Amino acid sequence: MSNIYVRSDSTRELIPMASVVTLEEGTYAENLSRIDRKRAVSFFLNPALDVNLLDLVNEVESIVRPILPDTAELVWRGDAQDFKETGYLIYISFGLALIVVFLVLAAQFESFVRPLVIMMTVPLAVFGALLGLLLFGQSINIYSQVGIIVLVGLAAKNGILIVEFVNQLRDAGRPFRKPPSRAPWFACGRLS
Repeated sequence: MSNIYVRSDSTRELIPMASVVTLEEGTYAENLSRIDRKRAVSFFLNPALDVNLLDLVNEVESIVRPILPDTAELVWRGDAQDFKETGYLIYISFGLALIVVFLVLAAQFESFVRPLVIMMTVPLAVFGALLGLLLFGQSINIYSQVGIIVLVGLAAKNGILIVEFVNQLRDAGRPFRKPPSRAPWFACGRLS
């Protein structure tokens, strides 16, 4: 660099570059990566297949947050970004699905009480599914979410069948409460 000459605009003479600038040797980055016009440092993580993505994201954030300055941002990309952005949407879509099912049942039965009775089985089914996942140490993934949706459908279907059966018995003239029989519980015979 010191052997390079540049022409002066005022005198039109050649001037050595060393008389104009100071040269220092050092290492610099080949390129500066940026995200949203801010300087960025990228780290790539490839977790094992049995590692839960939620646990990984929480652990990385708990390690990195105390180290980073207050002005720094932690931005996720790839599967972790999708998980962080859409993780809460499953709850919103599940709630909207319950509302739509309730309204359809209310239109079918022309009542708000009967669909409410039917929908009371849904939280119990979801609680049982989540308890089963917890007991067996499984995570909530796409397969378990589909399974919970199918379970909700089965619970609602069974509730619909029971309510419809009760409605048919009531339409046939059967009383709501049958008087208890005098026979003891261990008596043999045909039930009517």
